[in-house]
Amino acid sequence: MTIRTNNFIKIVFLGIFLLFTGCKKEESVQSPVNNDPEENSVTLLEPANNSAVNSYIPLLKWNTFVGAAAYSILVSADANFITPGIMDTSVSTTEVNIPPGKLQTGIYYYWKVRADLGSGNFSSYSQIRRFRVILSPPPPPVLLLPLNNSVDQSFLPFFDWEDTPTAETYRVQVSVNSSFIPVLLDSSNISGSQLQAPYFFFNTGTNYFWKVNASNSNGMSTGNWSDIFSFRTIDGPQPSSISGRVSFAESNFIQPPFRYFICAYKIERWPPKTLFPDYNDTLNIQFVNNEYIADYRLSNIVNGSYHITVYAQTRSISNDILHKSVYGCDTARVEFSNCAIINPGTVIINNGIGVTNINMLSWADSNKSIF
Repeated sequence: MTIRTNNFIKIVFLGIFLLFTGCKKEESVQSPVNNDPEENSVTLLEPANNSAVNSYIPLLKWNTFVGAAAYSILVSADANFITPGIMDTSVSTTEVNIPPGKLQTGIYYYWKVRADLGSGNFSSYSQIRRFRVILSPPPPPVLLLPLNNSVDQSFLPFFDWEDTPTAETYRVQVSVNSSFIPVLLDSSNISGSQLQAPYFFFNTGTNYFWKVNASNSNGMSTGNWSDIFSFRTIDGPQPSSISGRVSFAESNFIQPPFRYFICAYKIERWPPKTLFPDYNDTLNIQFVNNEYIADYRLSNIVNGSYHITVYAQTRSISNDILHKSVYGCDTARVEFSNCAIINPGTVIINNGIGVTNINMLSWADSNKSIF
């Protein structure tokens, strides 16, 4: 009797132990699911488990289940299908495409299917499979504009090419050499199939070569470069520049440490007095044909209206600016004119078109400064 009682107690404790351990909540698992399909469940076909698909709208396929009136499909980024799913639908066929805009690259997606037997009856769910989207590199883009071997193109060219399947971003390279060494313009992460060239990159009367490639969101999935097109820009003054010649009326030049500059002031900052200019460059003065002259060019000037002056400045005192000439006022001949203050010449940069022949007559002697 004692032996039977002890056995009974052991059985009771064993049952309680199994009861509590069997109720333990399973951990959430985001790893490949290697579960065997239950009997009388749908058999999945495509995509294979742990495979990669080359589409954002992959086709899911499974075998026909005897007696099925429809099929319920679940797709989720959660291996346990706890979080909101990517797709939860029912179809009457044995295949279905995941709708556009649901999937991303670099993420595993899990899916399973069960048969709807009618009258509220269902088969067991199939095994769970997973896949991820890895797109193939996009093909090389087809270039459109500027046309290959075209001439008289703008120094602000508009680059255009055909949309490339699966491409999400594009990269454009431009060079003055067909080897693209060095690269003049290298613009990447372009979302569309067009690029307006920026200011200050291209010159007039110059041959250029360009090409484009395409990438998708895998990061490493970048396609081959397109064919290389060439074009030549229209002749004319250097874009976004003001150029001309300064002639000096006399030769009483200021000696070092002073030096002479050509400069441009925005009209809203006039008169200059001691203000430092918006653009400036040193003058290289030469004696040619019994005359002291300096040819100049101010570059990379933004669109706007400017007054041009010649000034001398000491290297040791930054605000010691002695203006010798103002464009539009014949400074050397009209010593006491107020033209420089009330009616100086204006040079306009519009759409980046350069302006040339802005010529000036200037004093050299510091005793004949304007400002």
